[in-house]
Amino acid sequence: MQQRDAEIEVEISPDRMEARIIGYLPAAGSGAPLDTERLKNQIAAAGVAVEADEEALSQFLGRLDEAEDEVDVVIASGIPPVHGSDGRLEFSVDTDQSVGTVRENGSIDYHERSTVRTVAEGDLLGRMIPPETGTPGQDVAGRALPARDGRPVVLTPGENVTVSDDGLEFRAGIDGMIKFARNVLTVTQVVEIPGDVDFGTGNIHMDEGSTLIKGTVRSGFAVSSAHNVVVGESVEDAEIQAGGDVMVQQGILMTDKGFIKAEGSVYARFAQNARIEAGGDVVIDNNISNCDITAGGRVLATKGKGQIQGGIIRCNGGVEANKIGSKSNVKTLIEVGLVKRHHEEEEDRSEERPGASIKIHKTIHPGTHVTIDGCHLAVEHKIRDSRLRFDHKSNSIKWAPL
Repeated sequence: MQQRDAEIEVEISPDRMEARIIGYLPAAGSGAPLDTERLKNQIAAAGVAVEADEEALSQFLGRLDEAEDEVDVVIASGIPPVHGSDGRLEFSVDTDQSVGTVRENGSIDYHERSTVRTVAEGDLLGRMIPPETGTPGQDVAGRALPARDGRPVVLTPGENVTVSDDGLEFRAGIDGMIKFARNVLTVTQVVEIPGDVDFGTGNIHMDEGSTLIKGTVRSGFAVSSAHNVVVGESVEDAEIQAGGDVMVQQGILMTDKGFIKAEGSVYARFAQNARIEAGGDVVIDNNISNCDITAGGRVLATKGKGQIQGGIIRCNGGVEANKIGSKSNVKTLIEVGLVKRHHEEEEDRSEERPGASIKIHKTIHPGTHVTIDGCHLAVEHKIRDSRLRFDHKSNSIKWAPL
């Protein structure tokens, strides 16, 4: 029996990326057989320019012979464009900030977030990955679909960064810290923390260079730097270690947890309950209250009230303050001359060692205990505008007006 004519329709999707053939057999009538060739002609007449899927056409014919209802088959698809990927900088060092460091017991130390990355001179910092070219596509009507080429990454090599001849590799020009901000890659010896050192930054550890902290170093956090540490505000119960100087624009406020240790000098506006160790001077603009200070150089408190009260001060180079002790006789210990003299130097004791003295511009109060070059003196009455020094001839501490 001759196959009856089928009613078929070719439908193109709105985005012109897919062509479907829909058909069914009528209830009565007969006509020429429906074959692949006739289907292709009708598909072409509908405006489909790409080659139809032979397997899909065969599937359509097979299902049409057996189906009682409408048959719907996708017989052609367009090729979508492939956009080129953008260029990027592939870092050789980790520039991401971690949440914290996992301890041996599996807990996380949220203080250690590894925010500063140190590099050595010549280290590869990163490579520029060029952008890729896009591949055009085509819809079922044969119309070309343009593809977007990838965009090159914008990167400016900053200070202390060298670039390879092909412009694709970046290396450190010095030992320092890597910094990548606003598409500028630099290696610096001064790392700047724009706010506080807290859980947002974690502890700061620098094997090279200096640290500039514009905010406060909060309780429980630590900063270590190969060179200087500058704090724009205050230091709380924190640990500060520096291979150079420590400069605190405001105050040092501690209880019994924090400390400051500097190979160089320590500067601050005031210090309270602080533990400070310095290879050089400790210079506090105003008050030093209940502090434990050790200095290879001098301890100075001569601005503002300039008072040293409570605690213990040890230094080699001498102490200078406006006031020492207090009206309430708070016990204050001052020790000058930490380096013990050798026996063979005994003959030189007749000459005063420069700087090994205590200068009081206003008052030293009772309750103050003074040691200069191993000789002790308990202050029993107020002494004003004076200088205390070790007298080599009498082997005692003497005082004289400034």
